[in-house]
Amino acid sequence: MKRIFTICFLMFIGSLLHSQTPITINASDMPVPEGLYNFKNLLNLAPAPVPQKNGTWDYSQTEGEDTLVLAYYKETLPVFTDEGVDVYQSGFKALTQTLGYDVFYEIDFNDTAVLDKMMYIDNQAYGLGALTGNNKDSLTIPLQGWQWGSPRKIIQFPFTDNSSWQSVSYRKTNFNLTVTAAALNKAPGVQSYYLVRLDTIVGYGKMRLHTPNGPSKYYDVLVDQSSQFAIDSFFLFGQPAPAVLLNAFGITQGQVTGVDNRYIFYRKGSYVPLAGVNYAADTFTTPTIFFYNTDDLLLSDENVNQQAFTTVLFPNPLKGTQLKMMVKGLDVSQNTYTITDFLGRIVQSGKVQANGELLSFDLSANLTSGQYIVSILDGLNQAIITESFIVSH
Repeated sequence: MKRIFTICFLMFIGSLLHSQTPITINASDMPVPEGLYNFKNLLNLAPAPVPQKNGTWDYSQTEGEDTLVLAYYKETLPVFTDEGVDVYQSGFKALTQTLGYDVFYEIDFNDTAVLDKMMYIDNQAYGLGALTGNNKDSLTIPLQGWQWGSPRKIIQFPFTDNSSWQSVSYRKTNFNLTVTAAALNKAPGVQSYYLVRLDTIVGYGKMRLHTPNGPSKYYDVLVDQSSQFAIDSFFLFGQPAPAVLLNAFGITQGQVTGVDNRYIFYRKGSYVPLAGVNYAADTFTTPTIFFYNTDDLLLSDENVNQQAFTTVLFPNPLKGTQLKMMVKGLDVSQNTYTITDFLGRIVQSGKVQANGELLSFDLSANLTSGQYIVSILDGLNQAIITESFIVSH
């Protein structure tokens, strides 16, 4: 009996050693994104990850294809910034498979949530001749902006395994419709819709990915099962649009559009997902794309120790404002940098400007003579290259 107990006890301790406690992600763990973020698709090269508790997903040996780009732009218009908006992102509101319009989603990052709380729509016009047979027919959308009483909740902080959140956001878009056969000439209309989103953290574990310099580190991740769709309604002259007219465009009252089902793998240190899988339906059985973020991936400790790279900083001393650094053996083209003075104060920072292995830093002309340090930072703002230089005027 004693021996059996000892074996069971060791097995229990072993399970503890191999288990992992899910991380908790707070607002401070997800800085506001800005700029372009690059992704690659792994769907045709590797099976998509399946959410599980205490999972391990290793894609370090396979490089994806078909690069994708996600863009976030800093908001500067007071009408939005006064309401807490930090960045905006371009999008598309589909009405049918061939008809829709462009939108800009205005996103607020705060201590409790990431919210799509406002929308900006620029002037745009679409010819309807391919649908109606008359090239004079058109759909025009005037410049407009809205703040939603109930915003779309993208993330709710803090979140960990089994966390969930949801939102139902009412939205509308004004338009003018010209269809000669229906005696409509710039008829005023409104497309209104409910945008429904549901998120649940259904898994956690560790994931690592491929980089040009070897396997990334294992990142602790939470897996968000996210489902989103819209329910559309259409009005002309303040009344429900006639069914016969809507049917001619392949549209129906109460139609469901914008169906978006995906697993999103979140990590600390970035709002932009580490990876994600899109699905054709809410059954989450048929993946359509398996994307992963190629930016700001840290190398595994083992790989960092094995990797050799060299740097040369010039000119040093620096008399002008153009500082150069040659980096061989390490790709830092997507990294950021800081320049600090001898007191440790950051005097300049930004995105690395790279032309192959050559980095360029356009320094401020008002830097006084003295010693400075330029640091190349990883995705967690840790210095991976540090070089000192002297400014001499």
